[in-house]
Amino acid sequence: MTTNQPPRIATWMLKHFGSGLNNDVVLGDLVEQYRQNGNAMWYWRQTMKAIPVSFFRDIRGHKWAAARAVLTGWVLWILYVTTIFPLITPNFFGGNWGVELDPRHPVGTAWCGASRWATRYRSARGIPSRHRGRNPPA
Repeated sequence: MTTNQPPRIATWMLKHFGSGLNNDVVLGDLVEQYRQNGNAMWYWRQTMKAIPVSFFRDIRGHKWAAARAVLTGWVLWILYVTTIFPLITPNFFGGNWGVELDPRHPVGTAWCGASRWATRYRSARGIPSRHRGRNPPA
């Protein structure tokens, strides 16, 4: 006897990444519809749509908590970039490595630092860098 069970991974993703009070209700409705039509692609589409919808619905329902979380994250990131990061950089990465720390642009600073660190890491270990541009250096 075979049962018409929905895709397990999609169900697991909805259980773990879906949020909201009615997550079990949505999951039950999707399983019921799946057992009627048996279309796995439809089930995947519905679960992948339900996850962000429930996420944004929770954010919309808790606007102040979401705003405080984003603001707290930015404040902690700026404090890290301006105070802690300059103190540990010489100890772990060997002094000045050409990254300007600019608290007005914390995301750009993070990307510059990460790319500079990766370049130094590769060159220190003899790993050739990949050039994806049209004209690789000669």
